[in-house]
Amino acid sequence: MALKFDSNTAGLSFSSSLLDQLDAITIMSWYRVTATASVAYTLLSKEYSANSQLLLNRPAFGVGSNDWQFFHRRATTSTSIKSTGNIIQTNRWEWVCVLDSDASAPTMLHGTLTAKPVEPTYDTQTTGVGPVTDDAGQSMYVGRTYGGLQTFTGDVSFIAVYNRRMSQAEALSHWPRPYVSSGCQLFTYPGYHGTVAATDLSGNAINATVIGTPTLTNPVPIPMPRLRLAGMPSIFSAQEVRRVSLGSIALNSDRLVLTG
Repeated sequence: MALKFDSNTAGLSFSSSLLDQLDAITIMSWYRVTATASVAYTLLSKEYSANSQLLLNRPAFGVGSNDWQFFHRRATTSTSIKSTGNIIQTNRWEWVCVLDSDASAPTMLHGTLTAKPVEPTYDTQTTGVGPVTDDAGQSMYVGRTYGGLQTFTGDVSFIAVYNRRMSQAEALSHWPRPYVSSGCQLFTYPGYHGTVAATDLSGNAINATVIGTPTLTNPVPIPMPRLRLAGMPSIFSAQEVRRVSLGSIALNSDRLVLTG
C-alpha cells in the first residue's frame, strides 16, 4: 500500500541524527499527484522556516505551477533548482530524484512508470557553495513542511534519502525498482505493511511518526523492493553468487534446483 496525503496537514516526521546536516545528498521518490491548485505542495522538507535547510516542493509562483523545485541552504550560496514545462501531471505515478553536493551544479531527474527519467528543462539551476547550515535536532517531514503550511495532495509510495551524491547513472539504476545502496539513511515505502505508517528499511530504523490522518491507498505498481539480509550485499540478484553446501558437495551458483 501507499499513503494518501491531503491538505489537512497530514504528513510523516522522521527524526534521527543521520538526517542532520546532510551535505552531499540524493533524494528520490515515487508519488502521484491527485489534484492541482494554485498553492505550494511540499513533498519533503527539513526545518522549513526562516532558516529552511531542505525543501522539495511544487511552488505556487514563477514559471510552471506543476514543476519541482529544490532548495538546500548553504553558507555561501544556497543550492536551488527548478524545472519548467509543467512536468507533473495528475493521476499518474511519477519518479523524481534530486542530486546535490557542494560546488557542483544540482541535477533533477523525472520520469514515469513507462518513461525512463531524464533531466527536465530548468527554469533555474544555482550551484550551492559552502557547508550546510546546522539543522541538528530538526525532523525531516514528508508530505508537509515544518508548520504544515504547505502540504501535499496526492499519494506517496516510496521515498529514500542518501548522504552522498549519486552519479546520474547510479540514480537511474534505482528506477523503476529502488534498492538500498551505500550511504542510504532512509528507505521507506509508506503504508507498505498495510498500516498507516512508514517503516524504514535502510537498516537505520528511522521509522516515521504519523501526523494528522493520512489514509491507505494503492501502491505504485512496481516490483517488490530489493532488500538486504544481514551480512549480504542484497538478495535475489542474478549478479551475485552464493556458495551452497549439500552434504559433502559444495556448489557455487546463483540458482539451486532441487528435483525429486
